[in-house]
Amino acid sequence: MQTRIAPVFLLLIASLLCDVGCTRPAQNVVLPADQWTVAVVPAPHIGPPGLFAMVNPAFQWPHGPGGHPITYHVAVVWPGQGRIENVGQLTADERFAVVFLADAAVQADLASAAGQQQAGVQESRSDFETLRALVERRQPLPDDLIQRLEVLLGATDHTIARDIAGRGQVWDAQVVLVPYEGDRGLARQETTKQVALKYTWGKKVDDAKDPCNGKTPEECALDRLKKIKDAICGAKNPDQSPTFPDQCARLTALLGKTPPEPKVECTLPAEKGVSAGVTDAVTLGISINGEFLLTDACADATVLHELTHAKDLSDPNKFTNLKKFRDAERRMAKALADYKAAKAANDEAGKQKAAEDFVKAKKELDAGEQAAGGEMVETECNALFAELDYPGSGPAWWKEAVKAMIGELANVRHAFHLEIGTPPVKGPMCDCFTKMQKWVKDHKDVKDNFDKDIYDPQKNATTSVVLDTLTKVYCK
Repeated sequence: MQTRIAPVFLLLIASLLCDVGCTRPAQNVVLPADQWTVAVVPAPHIGPPGLFAMVNPAFQWPHGPGGHPITYHVAVVWPGQGRIENVGQLTADERFAVVFLADAAVQADLASAAGQQQAGVQESRSDFETLRALVERRQPLPDDLIQRLEVLLGATDHTIARDIAGRGQVWDAQVVLVPYEGDRGLARQETTKQVALKYTWGKKVDDAKDPCNGKTPEECALDRLKKIKDAICGAKNPDQSPTFPDQCARLTALLGKTPPEPKVECTLPAEKGVSAGVTDAVTLGISINGEFLLTDACADATVLHELTHAKDLSDPNKFTNLKKFRDAERRMAKALADYKAAKAANDEAGKQKAAEDFVKAKKELDAGEQAAGGEMVETECNALFAELDYPGSGPAWWKEAVKAMIGELANVRHAFHLEIGTPPVKGPMCDCFTKMQKWVKDHKDVKDNFDKDIYDPQKNATTSVVLDTLTKVYCK
């Protein structure tokens, strides 16, 4: 008599064995549109903006046909550059990618490491020399003087990027996620998303899932600033002393004003080039971009960054050259406005006086440019490490801060015409990159990420390679 094993029992044995040695059936590896987001990483004061792609932390991570978790390679479709492959990766453990691409300043400095001629844009001073000669000899001023003054003022404006249009391209970029299982790409499974503004300023948010639901963005931004203030003031050192006493005191005082400060600007001001926050070196006023304050995963970092600038610049004995430099820029702008007004009024004496004021301020700006540039590097580095030292930070925050700073400091060098191999590049610039390089090597999760993601697609150079190369360039 043969013994028959019930089919149900066989299925149970097979199921148990498969838990040990069988692969799970492939899941749909296309990320649903509501399970991931793309946001613009706020641009530094000078330097390129980036993109931040993040998958919902609660999303059930899919497996491929082989039963292994999917890795999503991040590609970017960038206006004018086409599609750039694998600039970051999303995994079940690290569900975000911070994407920055090397701009002209970084590429020029990387080229110098190979002994190639730097391609950085240097301001032509011939127009100014012509203008100065006319003013000092009190000769008739040319009809196109306003255009010349505007060009000169724009070329010396080190507060924001000169190429606003180039920085604005980030809003037209698209992020593409390509699923891989190990080294095997899964064909025709791409998903694409484009960044978009989220809030309409002045209109109450009507979205039950949104933390701003029932409030206007203005009201929500103020609430967010209060929470950031509590977090900054609550940060403690190991000995329980306050970590950021100066930043806490300044933000508390600003929020106590009527109306409260920092000034929150509603949305992306195109003329400011995707800037997240700006601190005025003369008035110490802080402006924060409201859209980023409410949507950026690392918005606390922006506020702490600007508060650290304000702390630095409020010291009457420090950063004096940078303050004088910014004041000269301000006087140049006023002289340009005065010249336009005098021209409209047919006031020849007023035009001459305004042109003289412009020339005087420009001469002072040129004389202090090198020293101001060195101080700019120093205060930016201080603000970076305030962010990195913040107890509430984490890998996403750290990577955003370091990758943004690589581009920002390269652009500071070019904007202030700081020469490689001489102070202040071989000084504050070298010191900051050396400190960044050590910090990354001391944080394995950041280092492992930087070893994979691409910062300079032209050379297929990872962020680690770019950081190490630029450190050598600036310290040579």
